[in-house]
Amino acid sequence: MLAMGRVGFIISSLLLLLASLTPKAWSKLIEANYDSFHAQSSNFAVSLALFCLSNYEPCDEVRGELKSAAETLQIYNYNASLISIDCDSQANTCRELDIISYPTLRIISNGSISRYRGSRDSKSIVSRLIKELDPLVWPLEDGYLEDIKSLSIPAVVIHVEESDHSTQKLVHAIAPGLKGRVVMGIVSHSDQDEPVERDLPFVDVHHPMDEVTRTFEGPVDEKTLDDFAQRVSRPIVGRFDPTTSEAYEESQIPLVYICADTDWERKQVAELVRSVATKNNGSLHFATLDTQRYGFHAHQLGLDIDKLPGLVVQDFLGKATFPLDQEKLITAELVDDFISSLL
Repeated sequence: MLAMGRVGFIISSLLLLLASLTPKAWSKLIEANYDSFHAQSSNFAVSLALFCLSNYEPCDEVRGELKSAAETLQIYNYNASLISIDCDSQANTCRELDIISYPTLRIISNGSISRYRGSRDSKSIVSRLIKELDPLVWPLEDGYLEDIKSLSIPAVVIHVEESDHSTQKLVHAIAPGLKGRVVMGIVSHSDQDEPVERDLPFVDVHHPMDEVTRTFEGPVDEKTLDDFAQRVSRPIVGRFDPTTSEAYEESQIPLVYICADTDWERKQVAELVRSVATKNNGSLHFATLDTQRYGFHAHQLGLDIDKLPGLVVQDFLGKATFPLDQEKLITAELVDDFISSLL
């Protein structure tokens, strides 16, 4: 068991290190040492610490991804920082924080330290940091939009007239309740901008982990927008891969796999079963499986990978799988009847 006073000191020291960094410095991955912990108060909302060993290839690979992530943080002035700690030279610090494997990543936010869970590529790293950041509403007209769309974060983007302060106010009102699940963004349009084809205000959704298109309908008022954003945070049809498998399994909710070789086929079937997935939201998860990459998993689930696309239900609690007859054409009605027979 760690001595909390000592751990608290180390966390504070990590935060103090970040405060000493100038904008020029924190555009890079910072190599930290024990002495540099004694600095001024932190000015960063969130940071990511990498604990590694010298001349260790897996560490070098992650360090390269962090350097790329740091460049993105600098370009868009995100209030976050990345540091690297060499556990060969800083053995005491790593020991106090129970660092026992390498590379290890830790999130430092609001004075506390927690495990980093997720992919270790630069986009996923930046995505994870954005989820922790303030402000809660991003000014997307300043170039953030394409960046947000490229990351694995659900984003609800409201397009408004520059003078429409009431809509902007309601966006800021609902954003705190969505932190960590949805990024809220505002694109302000002035008279000098290129005219838009839709009437302002309107809402766009960017959800890279949802296989179906989400459309906002209704007035842009606080309750309607909040309810919509809450739904958007949960994909109708997600994706099953090594980065999401643990979450699906730990939920213990039966999972309906949509298995196909091509992205086009997976999206087509996902759209077909959208109504079924929506109706069973909460009692079932739906997710696509790329059988070009994970065909072995589809085979383990009982599907004939030579007869795709296919659909199969996995009951994690009962440890059973139920493939849909692959000789039949997949339709919403067929899937609905199949699901109903299992529930």
